Amino acid sequence: MTGRREVLPGGLVAVETCLGWTLVGKAPQNGIANANLAVMVTSLFIKDFEISDPWRLDLIGIQDPIEKKTKEQVHLDTWSHFRQTVKVNE
Repeated sequence: MTGRREVLPGGLVAVETCLGWTLVGKAPQNGIANANLAVMVTSLFIKDFEISDPWRLDLIGIQDPIEKKTKEQVHLDTWSHFRQTVKVNE
């Protein structure tokens, strides 16, 4: 959750998450007697949305350590690994 929330006139609360807005709370019964209702609505409003985005960990702040390295550092690490592991056959 991002901490943003809006109390709606019907009693529901809109809560912003990293994946979009979610409505929580007791659904208004609108004159229906003894009704046990549950409602969950989640909307994703992302400009460049791809269907795989909700399963990407970086969207919720989890990053692969390799992504934190610069391209130069990755290149140097790769070159170092290559030099340490390559074998030349006669």
